[in-house]
Amino acid sequence: MAGSLRRTPPGLRRFGLGLLAVAALLLFAAGLYRASRAASAPSGEDARVRAIAATVRCPECVGESAADSQAPMARGIRETIREQVRAGREPDEIQRWFVDRYGPGILLEPPARGLGLLLWWLPVAFVPSALAGLAVVRWARRRGAGSAVRPTGRTAEAEVVPPGRSGLSALVLAAAVAVALAVGLAAAGQGTGDQPAGPRAAPAGDGELEVLTAAARSTPDDGSTWFSLGRALEHRGRLAEAAEAYERTVRLDPEDTAALFRLAFAYARSGQAERARPLLQEVLTRDGQHAEALLLLGMLQREAGQPEAGETLRRFLDVAADHPAAPGVRRLLDGAG
Repeated sequence: MAGSLRRTPPGLRRFGLGLLAVAALLLFAAGLYRASRAASAPSGEDARVRAIAATVRCPECVGESAADSQAPMARGIRETIREQVRAGREPDEIQRWFVDRYGPGILLEPPARGLGLLLWWLPVAFVPSALAGLAVVRWARRRGAGSAVRPTGRTAEAEVVPPGRSGLSALVLAAAVAVALAVGLAAAGQGTGDQPAGPRAAPAGDGELEVLTAAARSTPDDGSTWFSLGRALEHRGRLAEAAEAYERTVRLDPEDTAALFRLAFAYARSGQAERARPLLQEVLTRDGQHAEALLLLGMLQREAGQPEAGETLRRFLDVAADHPAAPGVRRLLDGAG
């Protein structure tokens, strides 16, 4: 073994030592980067919640993170993150929770990017590239050795670069270029890191309900959050729960006509027409041209055999002649007449 090492050309030994030194420097830089990221991680609960929320898109907003938006969904996301932080979950686990429910577009930043990713891959990519480059250089030298004129004299000796030193210099230069390229690419990536990573995330599964429920718990006096929760429940056919959310909204803001109509609609769909009709009449007292309220009230009155149903439906046609339901209402009235 010792004999084989003594027979190794000095230039090749220098090259190997240089290669190991550069690889060690790159690994050291990677470790230093990760250590600095860990040291700079927010320590307080509020800071940690905000840092994670800044990487999650607000599904109800355009170009805003859940950390900055005041929409009900964003508040729910922040509350969900807070609960998971208190449970001891790591940021990547929390991000994965949102990705599982909303898809990768929910994240504003990909989890692995920038300088950290490049620094970890540089040693892996650099070593085989450097070995390939050395092989090409040695092959080119052997090709040119036969035709080259051997220099003589002290001047020629001064012009000849010692074997191995040129390869080592090229190796160090290549490493410097690689590190500079990595830093440049990382800077470019960080400059666009807050841009959307994909199309606007669409709520999927029960993720929307979970974050809205969390938002309602954290801000129980916010009517807009309860209204959003009611809509989400209504879309899933959970009408009794939707009605409860709308009832809470109306209690918090009795002048919220939109919530009053949704509550009446939820009652009507769940077979509680007797509770829906007075609410619809209240909506029409506030807004006599509320087309949806006129249509729903007229149909409920007709089902109950109330004589004012025809008048209510004719008011609907006067207000919304181009409504998709208008042709059916006309046929209904023509048949009744």
